[in-house]
Amino acid sequence: MFNRVTLTVLLILSFFILPHFNMLFAGIVMTEKDGSKTYISNGKLKEISTEDGMIMDSRTGYFIYFSPNKKVYTRGKISDFCESMSKLMDQMMASMPPEYKKMMGVGQDKKTPKVEIISEGDGGTIAGCKTEKYKVMVNGEPYEILWLTTDVSLTNEFKSLVGMLSEFQKCSKIMNIGTPPVELSSDYIKLMEKGLTLKSIEYEEGTENITTNTVSLEKKDIPDSEFQVPSGYKEMSFTEFFASQMSVDEQ
Repeated sequence: MFNRVTLTVLLILSFFILPHFNMLFAGIVMTEKDGSKTYISNGKLKEISTEDGMIMDSRTGYFIYFSPNKKVYTRGKISDFCESMSKLMDQMMASMPPEYKKMMGVGQDKKTPKVEIISEGDGGTIAGCKTEKYKVMVNGEPYEILWLTTDVSLTNEFKSLVGMLSEFQKCSKIMNIGTPPVELSSDYIKLMEKGLTLKSIEYEEGTENITTNTVSLEKKDIPDSEFQVPSGYKEMSFTEFFASQMSVDEQ
């Protein structure tokens, strides 16, 4: 749902377990064309695909990322993540050849991208919801097109989660790599506050990539148990978990 936020930030959105409560709250279940699902209810969000899962709770500030394949998970607050990722990146940088450091922008000045949000009016109907269409321009070039629904009954469930994005800005500043993510710019966060993204197309080197493609959206009661770590999963520290995920990506 939050697009192209860099590998490390994409790996961190999740949730704090509520072990004793199983109350029902009205919520949203979104299904994408590839079968992945997003659950949103009472200030909590869960995204899950066949490869990974992530949950976050805006009320507590805790998040979890879990791997269905490995049956492992990690959890904590954003401040914990920042500290762990900073240590992990230092370890990676220590053994990285100079040419790779240069390619990744290590030690270089971080030039904040110029982000411009352009409203393109009515975006038509997606998954039964009316949408508004927006174009995101970065440094004068097309970056992304989004279709947002501003239905109050949907955005109220989602809006409290957007505030956590600003916390990720701290991690972006700590990590001494390249340009700050567009998704963590104040203009982009304000756009996310306008509505729920049902479809998005990103542009990378002239190629269009559909990153969000909602085919169905259902309002329903979702139990708090949906936002808990599946039973039988082993807990790992942030450093252990993300190091293992990165090693898999490199294979």
